[in-house]
Amino acid sequence: MSFISLLMLSIAMSADAFAASVAQGSQLDKVRFSEALRIGLVFGLAEAACPVLGWALGHTARPFVESYSHWLTLAILSGIGVSLIVDALKPASPRRSRLPSGNSLPILVAISLAISLDAFSLGMSLAFVEVNIIVAAMTLGLPTVLISIIGTLIGKAIKRVVDQGAQILGGVILIFVGVLVFFDKF
Repeated sequence: MSFISLLMLSIAMSADAFAASVAQGSQLDKVRFSEALRIGLVFGLAEAACPVLGWALGHTARPFVESYSHWLTLAILSGIGVSLIVDALKPASPRRSRLPSGNSLPILVAISLAISLDAFSLGMSLAFVEVNIIVAAMTLGLPTVLISIIGTLIGKAIKRVVDQGAQILGGVILIFVGVLVFFDKF
């Protein structure tokens, strides 16, 4: 898998972290860089670790599913992408749109794991393509740190506008990459 493809995946996968960091930033009375950095590091670490765990599981299953791995990759990436788009287009309800309040470490870890479940699934699909998982994890994690810092810092101002658009864009990119993998254009 090319570095450009990994970069596209990282942008798509960091959409949830961006939306979550905007929400966390919007809850702060005064947003400090140190708090934004803490949120970014927690979200980025989860976004880097979950694909490695998924890759390990996918790599273990690879001998059993290798003959149809392109179909599996297409299904996983498209499924995540469609889920992001559908979720973004649903009318916001008070229960759905609320993240746990506060920025304590346990709450941030819980949020980061919840928004990184798709990265775990992505990691499973990466086991079926030629990729260095350490490079992939860093390519997914580092942009998430930066995007989460930015999201936290500007959270109060843009929460509503960006939340939906970031998820839709992320979904479209994931579906596109899934189609590319399917047609083996990497």
